[in-house]
Amino acid sequence: MADTDLTPMLRQYREIKAQHPDCILMYRIGDFYEMFFDDAVEASKLLDIVLTSRNKNDPNPIPLCGIPYHAVEPYIARLVAAGRRVAICDQVEDPKSAKGVVRREVTRVVTPSLNESDDASYLAAVFPGEPSGIAFLDLANGRMEVAEVPSGTLLREMRRGVREVVVPEGTEGDWGVITNRLPGWVFHETYARRLLQEQFGSLGIEGMPRAIAAAGAALHYARETQKVGRIGHLTTLRRIEPKDRLIFSEETAKSLDLEGVIALFDKTGTAMGRRRLRERFYRPLVVRTEIEERLEAVAELGAQERLAGSLRESVREVYDLERIAGRIALGRAGPRDLTALAGSLCRMEKIAPWLAEFRSPLFRKLAAGWDPLPETAALIEKRIVADPPATLQEGGVIADRFSTPLDELRSIGRNARETLVRIEERERQRTGIGSLKVRFNRVFGYYLEVTNAHLAKVPEDYLRKQTLTNAERFITPELKEFEEKVLGAEERIRSLERQLFAELLQQLAEILAPLQDQASRVAELDCLIALAVTARERNYVRPELAEEPVLEIDKGRHPLVEAALPPGRFVPNDIRLDPENRILLITGPNMAGKSTAIRQAGLILLLAQVGSFVPAARARIGIADRLFSRIGAQDRLASGQSTFMVEMTETAQLVRHATERSLILLDEVGRGTSTYDGLSIAWAVVEHLHDQVRARTLFATHYHELIDLERTRPGIRNFHAAVRDEAGEVVFLYEIRPGGMS
Repeated sequence: MADTDLTPMLRQYREIKAQHPDCILMYRIGDFYEMFFDDAVEASKLLDIVLTSRNKNDPNPIPLCGIPYHAVEPYIARLVAAGRRVAICDQVEDPKSAKGVVRREVTRVVTPSLNESDDASYLAAVFPGEPSGIAFLDLANGRMEVAEVPSGTLLREMRRGVREVVVPEGTEGDWGVITNRLPGWVFHETYARRLLQEQFGSLGIEGMPRAIAAAGAALHYARETQKVGRIGHLTTLRRIEPKDRLIFSEETAKSLDLEGVIALFDKTGTAMGRRRLRERFYRPLVVRTEIEERLEAVAELGAQERLAGSLRESVREVYDLERIAGRIALGRAGPRDLTALAGSLCRMEKIAPWLAEFRSPLFRKLAAGWDPLPETAALIEKRIVADPPATLQEGGVIADRFSTPLDELRSIGRNARETLVRIEERERQRTGIGSLKVRFNRVFGYYLEVTNAHLAKVPEDYLRKQTLTNAERFITPELKEFEEKVLGAEERIRSLERQLFAELLQQLAEILAPLQDQASRVAELDCLIALAVTARERNYVRPELAEEPVLEIDKGRHPLVEAALPPGRFVPNDIRLDPENRILLITGPNMAGKSTAIRQAGLILLLAQVGSFVPAARARIGIADRLFSRIGAQDRLASGQSTFMVEMTETAQLVRHATERSLILLDEVGRGTSTYDGLSIAWAVVEHLHDQVRARTLFATHYHELIDLERTRPGIRNFHAAVRDEAGEVVFLYEIRPGGMS
C-alpha cells in the first residue's frame, strides 16, 4: 500500500518501522501498543492473540493486533524468547497539546540478550584476529567480562547463556546465535576506549587492544538499543583469565548433561541465586583456598541445620534485587519494583543476626559486608503506598502525608462525591424532578440527566449537552465550574506523582553500587544453601583436595542416574588415578555401565571444584585445569561434518590442549570407520595420551585388543564392566572391576 493512501498516523508508523526493519515495532496508541502489517501477522501467531484489521470494509484491510500497555512486558518476553527483537515506540508528547499526529520515538529495543529474563543472558562481542578479543555483557546484572583468546578456541570460550553476538561487518562464520554485524568503526580501539572510560572510569584491561575493541562494541550496542548514555548500574569490567577456572567446552557440558545436574542442585529460593548457581557450575574454581572456603561454608550449613532452614526461608522472601537495580538504572522501575525492593531490604535485616552465628571464612565475609540499607527501605516506604498499582499511570502511587500539595489536591477528589450528592439533592428539590441524576463519563464530563417525561420541569439555566432516546443531558455553570476544578486536580495529581516518583528514582540511582553488592551477597548465600540442601538430601560427602594430579573415588555414584532410580538401586564404583596409574582402560559390552562410570568420575571432579559435596563414600581429588569429555556419537551434518569427523576434530582438540593436570573422559574412540582403522586410531590416541599428554584419563572402549597396552605402557591399567551369565542370559552387574575383558 502506498504511503499516500495511509492516514498520517500510519505514515508515521511506517517511517519509524523503516528505521528498525529487523524489529517487531510496538507502537503506542492510547492505552495499547499496536502492531500493523506484517508485524501484526507474525506477532499474532507468536503471541496467540487475535489478528484484526483497520478499515475492514476496505478491499485491502491493514492487519492489526494490540496489547494493553500495562501488560506488555510478558508479551515482549515471549517475542524475545522466540528470537525476535522488539522496538518499543512511545508517545513522547502530551496528546492534549499535540498539533496533528502525536510525536513518537523508539525508547528502547529489547533483544534476546538485552532483556529482563530471570535466566542469565549474555551479549557477546567478538573482534576476530590472532588473538581474538571477546567481551561478555550481562546488562541485567551490570557486569562485563573480557578476554583475548586464540581464534581456534573462540567458540569454546563463548560461555553458556550467550543469546546474541556482535561482530564487525564482513565477518564470516556461523556463531550459533543471533548475529549482528556492526560497522567497522564501532570496533575501533580509540572509540572503544572513549566509551569504556565514560562508563567505567579506569579500564584495568590495558595490554588487551582487541578485548578493548570488543568491549567497546558491546557497550555501543547496549547504548544504542537501550537509548541511554551512561548505563548507571554497569559498574564491573573484569578480565577473564583462563587459568582462574576449570576450562571445559560446550560439548563436554552436553556430554555430562550439566544442565540436568544443575537442575538437580537447584534448591535456590531466588532468581539471583539460580543464576549464581548456574554460573558456579559453568565456571568451577581452580584455586584451592577458594574451593575450600566454599566447602567449609557448605559443611557449616549442613551442621547448623536449624539455622540453615531459617536462612533458607528468609532468603526465599527476597526479590530479584539485581533486576530491580537494572530497572532503576535504566529508568524503567515501576511502583511495585520499589515496594519489592523495600520489602526485600527489610527481610535482609532479619537475616543479619543469623549470619553472624556462622564461623566459616566465607560466612564471615558475607556477614561483614551485609547491609540491608535501612535508609533506602525507609525512603521508599515513606513515599510509596504499601500496595501500589502496577504502573505509575494508574495513579495512587505516592503515599499520603508525604507531599502537602499532593494531599491538598487529593482532598478535592475525596470531597467531590459529597459535593455531587449535595448538587443532585438540591437540584431535585429545586426542579421537583425526583429521578434527576448527576453523572459522569470521559467524553462529556459531568452532566445532569433528565428523562423525557420530566423535560417540562427543566429550568431555563440548564444548558442542553446531549440528547438520548429516553432522556436529555444538561450542564449548569455550577457543574461546569466543579468539573474544571476536579478534572484539573486529577491532571495535577498525575503530574505531581510523576515528578515525585522520578525524584525517588534519581535518589535510588545514587545507591546502585551498594545495592548491587547486597544483591550479590544474597545470591551467594542462596547458592551455598542450595549446595548444602542437596548434599544433605542426597547423602553427599565433602571431597578432600590434593595438589598432586590424583582422582581417588570410593563408591562413587552418578548424581542423575542415582536420582532417577529407587533408593539403594544404584551400583557405586571405585576409581583410582594417579601419576603412576594415569590411564584406566575400561573394556566391556555396550550398556554395561562404562559410560556412566566415566561420566560420574568427571562430574565428581567438577562438583568438587564448584565447591560442592560429591556423591561418593570418599573422594580425594587433585584440582584439574581442564576437563574433556568425548562421549557419545553425534554429527553436525548441517555444517558438513559426519560422526567420524566430529569425533576426530574433538579428539584432536583434546590431545592438543590437555595438560598433566587435566582429566580426560573418552568413550568408543574410533567409531564411524572400518574396524581396523578405528582400532588403529584408538590405539594411537591411548599411546599419545600416555607418552605425551600424561593426563588422567578414563578410556572406555569396545576394542578389547587394547588391553595389550597394559604390558607395554606402565601408566595404563585394565578394568572391565562386569557381566554374569545366568542360564544363557547376560546380566549386567554395572561394576567396574580390575582386569581387561578379552
